[in-house]
Amino acid sequence: MEQTFCYIILLILSSLLVSTHFVVKKRRRNGPPSPFGLPVIGHLHLIKEPMNRTLEALSGKHGDILQLQLGVRKVLVLTSPSAVEECFTKNDMIFANRPSTLSTKHFSYNNTTISIAPYGEHWRNLRRIAAHEIFSPARIAMFANTRKRELDLLLGELLRDSKLGGGSTVVDLKSKFIELSFNVLSMTIAGKRYYGENVVDAEEARRVRFIMREMLEHSGNTNLGDLLPFLQWVDFQGLEKRFADLMGKLDRFLQDLVDERREIVLKEKDPSGGSCHGSLEKTMIGHLLSLQENEPAYYTDELIKGIILVLLVAGTDTMSISMEWAMALLLNHPESIKKIRSEIEANVPKNRLLDEQDLPKLTYLQNVITETLRLYPPVPFLIPHESSADCMVGGYNISKGTMLLVNLWAIHRDPRLWEDPTKFKPERHETGKEDGFMLPFGAGRRKCPGGGIATRVLGLTLGAMIQTFEWERVDRELVDMTEGTGFSIPKVKALEAFSSEQGMSSTLVSNGCVDYKGRIADKQSTGGWKASPFIIVNEVAERLAFFAIAVNMVPYLAREMHQPTPNAATHVTDWIGAAYVLTLLGAFLADAYLGRFLTIIVFSCIYAVGMVLLTFSASIDSLRPPHCTKKPCIPASTNQTAFLYCALALIALGTGGIKPCVSSFGADQFDESDRDEADKKYGFFNWFFFAINMGALSGITLLVYLQVEFGWTWGFGIPTAAMICSIFILAAGLTKYRYQKPMGSAFTRFVQVIVVSVRNHVRGAEVGRGDHLYEVNTRESAIFGARKLAHTEQYRFLDKAAVVTDPDCNSKNRWRLCTVTQVEEFKSFLRILPVWATTIALAISFAQLSTFFIVQANLMDRKLGPHFQIPASSTPVFSAINALILVPVYEKFIVPSLRAKTGHPRGLTSLQRMGMGLFVSIFAMLSAALVERKRRGNSSVVSVFWLFPQCFLIGTAEVFTYVGQLEFFYDEATDGTRSISSAMFLCQIGIGSWLSTAIVKIIEKTTGGVQKGWLRDDLNQSRLDYFYWTLTGINCVNFLVYMCVAKFYKGRNGGGGSVRDESQVIVSAGRFDDKVEVVAST
Repeated sequence: MEQTFCYIILLILSSLLVSTHFVVKKRRRNGPPSPFGLPVIGHLHLIKEPMNRTLEALSGKHGDILQLQLGVRKVLVLTSPSAVEECFTKNDMIFANRPSTLSTKHFSYNNTTISIAPYGEHWRNLRRIAAHEIFSPARIAMFANTRKRELDLLLGELLRDSKLGGGSTVVDLKSKFIELSFNVLSMTIAGKRYYGENVVDAEEARRVRFIMREMLEHSGNTNLGDLLPFLQWVDFQGLEKRFADLMGKLDRFLQDLVDERREIVLKEKDPSGGSCHGSLEKTMIGHLLSLQENEPAYYTDELIKGIILVLLVAGTDTMSISMEWAMALLLNHPESIKKIRSEIEANVPKNRLLDEQDLPKLTYLQNVITETLRLYPPVPFLIPHESSADCMVGGYNISKGTMLLVNLWAIHRDPRLWEDPTKFKPERHETGKEDGFMLPFGAGRRKCPGGGIATRVLGLTLGAMIQTFEWERVDRELVDMTEGTGFSIPKVKALEAFSSEQGMSSTLVSNGCVDYKGRIADKQSTGGWKASPFIIVNEVAERLAFFAIAVNMVPYLAREMHQPTPNAATHVTDWIGAAYVLTLLGAFLADAYLGRFLTIIVFSCIYAVGMVLLTFSASIDSLRPPHCTKKPCIPASTNQTAFLYCALALIALGTGGIKPCVSSFGADQFDESDRDEADKKYGFFNWFFFAINMGALSGITLLVYLQVEFGWTWGFGIPTAAMICSIFILAAGLTKYRYQKPMGSAFTRFVQVIVVSVRNHVRGAEVGRGDHLYEVNTRESAIFGARKLAHTEQYRFLDKAAVVTDPDCNSKNRWRLCTVTQVEEFKSFLRILPVWATTIALAISFAQLSTFFIVQANLMDRKLGPHFQIPASSTPVFSAINALILVPVYEKFIVPSLRAKTGHPRGLTSLQRMGMGLFVSIFAMLSAALVERKRRGNSSVVSVFWLFPQCFLIGTAEVFTYVGQLEFFYDEATDGTRSISSAMFLCQIGIGSWLSTAIVKIIEKTTGGVQKGWLRDDLNQSRLDYFYWTLTGINCVNFLVYMCVAKFYKGRNGGGGSVRDESQVIVSAGRFDDKVEVVAST
């Protein structure tokens, strides 16, 4: 007992001796003032959060140059501008080192990054890289468009949210600023976006965001192990393991960025073995990898990761926090917002968003930024420095190894330096007003090299947001300005603000469209009727050419290429089928890669090449067999046939690329959230509908007449010239269009669901409830421009694609794990397939319009008066005219009448309209059979006008079925699949044409062939009426099947009928574009 007591007394005496030794040594060395400290821990008991205020209080009590003993570390705390200036000028090299801590060891690749590395050769190399390779004026300018584009995307997102909120909405500015900062830096570093639309790595970005935030909190907080080393031996706070875990996760993220970019670089290598340095320079990692090629020993992956670590972690944090503080200050001082807006209006041209070149002219905005950095410096103590030798500061001796903390927060609020230092007064920074002391980004050798780009992004963001929107506090109380703790000073309460449209925002579109420079499209300079005529001209030319070929090709193949009439008819239907089925390819390329405009341009050129070759085929004698003078005619040679089919193939490919894009591209020119533009869009589609059908009518009538009178060269040459001219006209509107960026293909997502569900089924995955399935944790879905979809119980097998079988798998890989929304998107597509399939029979009947109807007309009396004979190929005009008349009659007269009786806003549901059209198609083929029976044997005295009933009924069936079908597809399709709805409709026409060919072949084979069967080369010897009776039977059976499908159909809402049928929503003017394709496509 006595021995233990003696040991305690001895320990106390030893502590006092040690303490006395430090006090005496400090006094002997003329050290800075210091408060009384305790043995072992020194002044640790005085340190409390928030440190900036604690140290300010200690400096106020003991002096602007203060020395603390924190465990084993000496810390020099400065709140004296002269002393700070002395440290970063006279003693700059001495204080160029950084202290080594547990956090810097783990979070900076063992103290090797530019912000933490000790002063020496390695750091000087890093500084040179930063100055010349990363933050050089040329490099900063290179990425100006990236910064502007990301801001435009943010503004577009805010604008859409505002439109959805009726012109105003509450915005979570903290999240928006973090996402913008991260996107700007990630795009600059790796060319990848992690937030917003059309991203697949949003979840990973959120995880990394929390990792970075925790790392910065640990870096800014006091770690006892750094001050009392014996605590590190036992990992007293468990930080060693935690730091290693955090850095391990972040390192994997950074390595993935480097590896992804390296893979892209390898793919872009020049085949000759050189490097495509132009491509390498597009991102920061790409540029560093190009340097790695020349100096692989120095530019290791770890060095590259260290550079991008500092840029991404520190840059995101400081930029986003500064934006949040600035906006919070402005919301509490609305008069400053008005001043900034007035300054922008005076210096930036009207109807143009400001850019970085405008910032030097916006002096008040610059003063606001400077004042924000004064009150809330990005790093309140700068990054700590450490003396590498003994020196003098302010007349005091500073020993080697002393940590330097510059309390910028206190200096920037020092009443001796600033008038009313705690008040927000941007005017104080006007020239000559106040001469305070500011170092928001440090000074000397270790000054932050990224300060310039940070202030650019800050100014550009604040200016554009104020230029575009009105901003107000969410409630009447001032914004809470409570400060948090950490490496930087975050705002404790996340900033929210009330935004509403004003001035500039009212002229910007909210449908995600951009102009040709990639900026948010402005309504006053793009889209609308400024752009629409160019699109209409291209579509008119395409329809003119297509119909001129479609109605003339059977006679051309029969007369000029000497093919039997049934074969010619099947070849034409095959060609039409290919043209429309290829729309799936066009839709895929437009959605996934090219965008609508580029797809239209490229495939229009392909179309034009095909037209030129077709004109050559009709004009050059060597490309056709000799004129037939006696039977049997000399058939076309293999080369002649191949040349013609090559031309037709190119035209079919061109049609497939143009058709699914043109109406959607026209719709992009009008912003549906703007009532005035929505009305104009309705008018546009009326004219679009009229113009393209006039093109079709011209092809059926005028061009057919010219062909009959002047020959095939004129019949094909005129539409060729029209098509070529239309391409130049379409390109002339380049600066006036609004463009939707490629969104990713729904077909790819469908295949992913199938692959993952099958793989998980093989692995024995079980399907749980919907809330146990995988979904991204965001307001929007992971699919660009698509809202989330609720889980449904249909097609449960597909739910296995959203079952998490491996918790450690990469959730961003949709070939491994799909979201609930992606699965439900595929389910919605599957639900409409039976309805879609039962409308193909109408396409089979419709195919006869450009084949056997024309052959019939060719053998009938086509006189119209004593001097004019109707060309047989113009017969389909009866159907087109009927469609032109019936659509407005139906809209203006039939719909209101039916609405009064049924109570449905459209008179009939979309399913009912499709059923009506399929029912009418039965009588169309019935009429065709009866007319053909009358025509046989006395065709020369039967007027061609006997074909009018069957053409009229086909046109009627077309209007009812196709309009109803397109509205049904649009309503039932999800946000991410509506772009393929028009492709599905067109594909159905193509499949119907192919099935028509198949039926003709089957009938030929089963009834005796072209010599003795129902369909012979001589139509007068054929039994075409039997063929029509067959189609009548097919239509009857198909109608009964359709009735069953429609009865048991369950829409996305789980009930029968389409979503719009259930919700009783009136079809808006913006949906009229669906109807355009009814006649335009056929």
